[in-house]
Amino acid sequence: MRESLIESYLVDQVKRRKGICWKWVSPSRNGVPDRIVIIDGRVFFVEVKATGKLPTPQQLHVHGVMAAAGAEVFTVDSKEAIDALLA
Repeated sequence: MRESLIESYLVDQVKRRKGICWKWVSPSRNGVPDRIVIIDGRVFFVEVKATGKLPTPQQLHVHGVMAAAGAEVFTVDSKEAIDALLA
């Protein structure tokens, strides 16, 4: 499945649950996750990939830096992965 369809599904599912799912673009930092999700008192970041695709080495590095600072970063590549994340 294309990344854009998976990302749209994520946005829709977060909104259905009364959460916020903002696109995150950082002009000075490549590799940041695609979305910031705020839902049920939690804040976490989501990298969206096309089905079967993996984050790039640069994305993995940035995600690791964020995780080391205490952030939760998740990667999803399917509707099922989104459903499991939001469950």
